[in-house]
Order: sequence, then C-alpha cells, then structure tokens
Amino acid sequence: MLCKITQMVKLTAMLEEMKGIRLSQDFLCEKYEDMKKKLETITMTSHNLQKENNNVLDLQTRSEKMENDINELEQFSRRCCLEFKRDSL
Repeated sequence: MLCKITQMVKLTAMLEEMKGIRLSQDFLCEKYEDMKKKLETITMTSHNLQKENNNVLDLQTRSEKMENDINELEQFSRRCCLEFKRDSL
C-alpha cells in the first residue's frame, strides 16, 4: 500500500512537471509565431521599400536625362540663332 502511495506521489509530481513543460512549450510556440509574423511584416516592408527605391532611382535617371536634353536643346538654339541687322539707307 505504501508503495502505491509513493508511486501516486511520484506520478503526481511528474504530471505537475509535465504541465510546467507544456506551459513552457506553449509560451515558446506563441513567441515563435509572434516572431514569425514580425519577420514576415519586416520582409514585406523591405520588399516594398526596395520597389519604391527602384522607382525613385528610375525617376532620378529620367530626370537627369531630361535635364541633359533640355541643356542640349538650349545649346542648339543658341548656336542656330541668327541675328539680322538692318542697314540704314
């Protein structure tokens, strides 16, 4: 009888320890899921920022090209500019 009581006490202690392990496992699982969601959000944000950065770089390149084109047109117009003088009679 004493042996059964000892076994019951040991089993109860083991069950309490298993409950603690289970709580720890649930806590870690919850934290893992939170970190996973945060990582997905950060990855998506990073991807969107890379797209936006590429768009900005493209616009910057186009703007520089347009500025160069305008400069060339201005130079061409100054080069081709003729001045007429009227002779007085």
